[in-house]
Amino acid sequence: MLARVASIFSLIYAARLMEPKEYAGLVYAIGLSQIIVHLGSLGWFNLIRKESSRFEFHSAALVKGFIIRSFQLPVFSILFVVVFIGLILCLGSVPAPISIAVVYALILSAPLLLVQILREYMVSYKSPVASVVLSETVPLMVMLLLFVALKIETMGAAIACVFVSQIFGLLLQIYVMMPYFKEAYTNRHIEYRTVEWAKLAGLTVIGYGGRLLMDRMDTLMIAPMVGMEKMAIFNSTSKIAAVVLLMSIVLIQFYSPHVARAFRVSDSESLRKIICRQMLLITLALFPVVMVLFLYPVDVMVFIFGARYQEGANILWLSVISNILLAYALPFSSFLLMADGERAYAAASFLGLVVYAILCWILIPLNGIYGASISLLIATVIMFIFLIKPALSKMQVI
Repeated sequence: MLARVASIFSLIYAARLMEPKEYAGLVYAIGLSQIIVHLGSLGWFNLIRKESSRFEFHSAALVKGFIIRSFQLPVFSILFVVVFIGLILCLGSVPAPISIAVVYALILSAPLLLVQILREYMVSYKSPVASVVLSETVPLMVMLLLFVALKIETMGAAIACVFVSQIFGLLLQIYVMMPYFKEAYTNRHIEYRTVEWAKLAGLTVIGYGGRLLMDRMDTLMIAPMVGMEKMAIFNSTSKIAAVVLLMSIVLIQFYSPHVARAFRVSDSESLRKIICRQMLLITLALFPVVMVLFLYPVDVMVFIFGARYQEGANILWLSVISNILLAYALPFSSFLLMADGERAYAAASFLGLVVYAILCWILIPLNGIYGASISLLIATVIMFIFLIKPALSKMQVI
């Protein structure tokens, strides 16, 4: 919760202090770096979480091989993506305001990749609290403190603060995790199942990537179609509506490893209890937040981001409904990922992405950010249906 609050307050502070174009560049760079890392990592993040939670069932040689590949393949893949994007920028085909933000995104991608890999290992090494604290809470709070101390007003200064905060968190993660990796690496034998792991990771990246691209469609389509300032307004509503997801995201950090272990031993009763407990907690957390956002959208937008972002109040309710559906879908999507349901997860997310992209391509030129919000809601409904059905079916089979 502290991590999400620090993230929201950091961006609110930046939006109030920076010009809309500078703030839009910051949001664009952060969003694009997340796309590069999560898609370029080839789906290894979720695979790390699932497989490392089952290390006790694997041989020491296989554990060593998995750890090595989990760093090698994502790093080489991200390096290839960065070089490829850099070549495109050198051709001069990207407009200057966007190209500068892209360069900053490439810089942020390197530490972010390592932070995410270590985060997933920390979750599964029975340290879910430490994983969140060191990968998100501490870096985001450092970033907020730097924003306030330096009174950042430019995109470059803001990106420098983000980079420093990521490095700080990464060093702490390395210090904590080094003994675990050293213990695994000292084993003389090594076993690889690279093809098998790559296939599982590939299914995961399709699913997770679909959802991620839906979250970052403002970066991919709104900015090029209707401009960086409109993207900043759309993003501001997304940040406020994201409060709805706080409980779901927090619960996933703690329950995902338990789901993976329960599924491994076919403990259907524990799985159902975990899902039901999450649904109850999500409902209790949602009600007061949703009521405020529905009843006072203009007041919320002006109070949080300022009068320059008041236009976002017109689409806030659409973003809130989309996030409510997603909040209830997240426990089931996490269940599919932890219970060998990567194919169903990938299919649902990919379908949602395709629908969202097509509708955005049609509606954004006609209705701007309102069209983008309508597109997101329709795509989320479709994805919600195709996530819930296979998850429930798999739970009944166990």
